[in-house]
Amino acid sequence: LQGVAAPAYTFAMPGIPGYNPDKLDEYTKYDPKLAMEMLKGTPYEGGKNWPKITLTQREEGDGPKAAGGAIIQMLKENLGMNMEHEIGESKSTYQRMFNLEVQLMWLRWYADYPDPNNQHFMVFYSNKSSGKRQAWANPEFDKLVADAAGVLDEKKRMAMYAEADKVLAKDAAAIFVYYIQGFTLLKPTVKGWPLNKDGFFPGTMFREYYRDVYMAKK
Repeated sequence: LQGVAAPAYTFAMPGIPGYNPDKLDEYTKYDPKLAMEMLKGTPYEGGKNWPKITLTQREEGDGPKAAGGAIIQMLKENLGMNMEHEIGESKSTYQRMFNLEVQLMWLRWYADYPDPNNQHFMVFYSNKSSGKRQAWANPEFDKLVADAAGVLDEKKRMAMYAEADKVLAKDAAAIFVYYIQGFTLLKPTVKGWPLNKDGFFPGTMFREYYRDVYMAKK
């Protein structure tokens, strides 16, 4: 990805509330030998007899497509897994996902608001009547993210979301790949840009920002 992304191990990205720096090595560490050992006693021992597996992506440009292809190649090299790569038209592909017709979906997510509720609850909560992106369900996870929404103690809330991260990783409900890193050029004469706690512009312009942005003299 040529330096415009960072490896991801949990959902919420660095710089927003709920970011979990724990890499959860117990479930996510790179260990091809261990992976092969775990296949012993299964129909896939030795990296053989895999069923048909298709990774589906919607058309989003060369970057995600190349990353998906690279992962497919890695799984073939390390586990003997042959995967098909399907790139589909954006709207129809997502509709198939919402219909739970996709076997393995490459999903990208841009936060709508800076809170892990936007990731954990909106994407993975299984008791929604519509908008479900996957068939996976775990009662422990559902309870954690549903209860967290009503907890006012921020430290306690974030601990609940961190626990939910562990459930996601243990079940392999999602394999997080990378955080996109954006770059923004700002003229020094433009002042009032909203900055996060690390001193960076969030990268997305919202209408409300225009109340604070102004031009300064050179």
